[in-house]
Amino acid sequence: MTAPQKERIGKYEVLACIGVGGLGEVYCARPDDGRPAPMVAIKRLRDKWHKRPDLAQLFASEADIGRMLVHPNIVRNYETGFDEHGRLFLVMELITGRSLGELLQRVGDQQLVAYEISLHIVCTLLAGLQCAHDLTTAAGAPLNLVHRDVTPDNILITFDGVIKLSDFGVAHLEALDGSAANRGAFGKVPYMAPEHVLDRPIDRRADVYACGVILYELLTGTHPFIDNKSDDAALLERIVRGKKRRPRDILSSIPHELEAVIEHAMAPNPNKRFSTAREMEAALRPLYRADANWSPIIAGMMRQLFAEAYAQHRGAPPH
Repeated sequence: MTAPQKERIGKYEVLACIGVGGLGEVYCARPDDGRPAPMVAIKRLRDKWHKRPDLAQLFASEADIGRMLVHPNIVRNYETGFDEHGRLFLVMELITGRSLGELLQRVGDQQLVAYEISLHIVCTLLAGLQCAHDLTTAAGAPLNLVHRDVTPDNILITFDGVIKLSDFGVAHLEALDGSAANRGAFGKVPYMAPEHVLDRPIDRRADVYACGVILYELLTGTHPFIDNKSDDAALLERIVRGKKRRPRDILSSIPHELEAVIEHAMAPNPNKRFSTAREMEAALRPLYRADANWSPIIAGMMRQLFAEAYAQHRGAPPH
C-alpha cells in the first residue's frame, strides 16, 4: 500500500494548518531537504483571492515589508516563493504561543492582566513599532511605514514570554505605491484612530492611538468605545468624538500619570498625541519596573492560562 503523499509548499513539507485569515492561510512546515532547520510558518494567499492582482500585490507588499523589518518584537519574514499552482507564499518565523486577543478572552471581564505586565506588553509593542516607523531605503530616505492594524489579534505572546507584532499586510508604505494618499480604511474599527475611521490620510500617530486603546483595555478590562448596547454608528461616533469613560473612573487605582499617558495617546486630534511611539514608550517606562526581566513571568502566565496548548507544544499531556 502506497503511503499518502505529503503536501508541500515549495521546498517545505506541510505539517498542519494553523490558521486562516482574510487574505491568507497559515501552515506549520519544515524544510523537506534534509536540513536540520527549525520549523517555520508559511502564509499562502487563499485560493479565492489567487486571481485578484490587487490583493496579490497587498500580500506581496507584506512580504517586501517583512524582509526589511528586523526587530526582536516583530515577527520575522524569511523568504517568498510560488507554489506549484503559482500561488504566492511567504515563509515566516513560527510563533509558539497565543495572541493578546486570546489572552484577553481567557482572562475575561472578571480579571485583569497584571498592571506591570500590561505596561511591559505595550512598551515592547511600541519599541517594535518605532523600528517599523523608522524604516528607510538603502539611501536613507524614510519609507513612512504605518502598520494600520495594531490590534490584540496581531500581537503575539510566545510561551517563552516574548511579545511579537505581526501582520504588516495592510501597512501603508509610501515608497512602494508612490503616493502619500490613504489607500482605504483597512484595519479593525474599534482600534482605528478617528482620522482612520473617517478615511483621511494617516501617519504613525494612528499606530500610537491604537497602542493607547490596547493599554486602556489591558488596564481596565473594558474597551473604551464598545458596550453591549452600541451599534456600528454609535461606535463610529464615539471614536470620532473621543466619547469614553476616563480610565480612573473604571479603576481608581490607575495612577494619574498613567491615565494622562493614555489620554494623550488617544487624543482625537492627532496633533495632540505623542508624535512617535518612542515618546509614548518614554512616558510609560518610569511608571513600572521597565528594566526587570519580564519574559519568565509572562511565560509562566501564558503556560498556566493555556496549559493544554502548551502541553501540546511540549508533546506531553496537560496536567
